[in-house]
Amino acid sequence: GIVANFPIHPWGAMVVGSLAGILSVVGIAFISPAMERYLGLHDTCGVHNLHGMPALLGAVISVIVASLTSDTPSAVTQLLGIVVMLGVAITAGLITGLLVLKADAVPPSKLFLDDMHWETPEPALPEGFVEAPGTGGMAKSVVVPIGTDDKNEPLLAS
Repeated sequence: GIVANFPIHPWGAMVVGSLAGILSVVGIAFISPAMERYLGLHDTCGVHNLHGMPALLGAVISVIVASLTSDTPSAVTQLLGIVVMLGVAITAGLITGLLVLKADAVPPSKLFLDDMHWETPEPALPEGFVEAPGTGGMAKSVVVPIGTDDKNEPLLAS
């Protein structure tokens, strides 16, 4: 970016990278659960923590570096870049969210299930259970514990 020609030594890059890593972990551990709990925002892939927050930190640090080198126009340009970046990101996110809500009305109980859009294997039966044919006009079979009949009554050993 704009600060690429400024003298940032390897120790500075290590400090910024370490801060970005710490910020990402704090985001995963604390900020994402709080965003989900209080705002209802679920970041399935961790994009906010892995890319968004460290990028914003890097942008703010670039403003600081530009201002420390007494290159005021570069610092102002970096600051305006942050404002534009946040505006575009928030606007695009809101538009995408609204389009997804309108185009793909998924009931909340099915939000994280793949079987609406993909062929998925049938779930395996829990250990100690068998599939028995349904009775009494039921078309589907039922899962009963081993050692019981289809009415879930224990089988007597003979």
